[in-house]
Amino acid sequence: MTFDRRRALGLVVAVGLLQAGQGSAAAETGSFALTSSLTSQYASITHMDGTIFSGTSEGTSTIVRSSGEPFVEGRSMQTSCIVSGKTSAAGTELDGACTSANSSGDMLFSIAKRRVDGAAEEGGEGDLKLLGGAGRFEGITGTCSYDTDYLTETVYVTWAECTWQR
Repeated sequence: MTFDRRRALGLVVAVGLLQAGQGSAAAETGSFALTSSLTSQYASITHMDGTIFSGTSEGTSTIVRSSGEPFVEGRSMQTSCIVSGKTSAAGTELDGACTSANSSGDMLFSIAKRRVDGAAEEGGEGDLKLLGGAGRFEGITGTCSYDTDYLTETVYVTWAECTWQR
């Protein structure tokens, strides 16, 4: 009996170590999709042939699809952005630097750029660059295409499709 118990215990330990090793083996590339719901507060001035604006956007981002770690499907992050741009007869140029943080304190840094023919509040497509972060997002870089839809003048939702590498 003692031999069988040792054998069983050894098997349990071996399986546990194998599973632990698989769980800690992080992927080096992947993809994910996220949706963000943000509220903006901008100040603006009339300048030359248009309007210059700057301010903040705050809200949440949720991973809705993922190939796996470190972007976990169903997890949400608090997203804070500093945004600036210019609107003129030629359209709107918008740039934003964002930090997204989860409840564990892991942070993801990104830069968003959008150029549209109309006003920023008309929404539109843009590009997002992933620039690394802290914790589980350290060393992550990548690109995303995104589309923004304004629900009101200050509330908008964004859908992004991303690829990443470490």
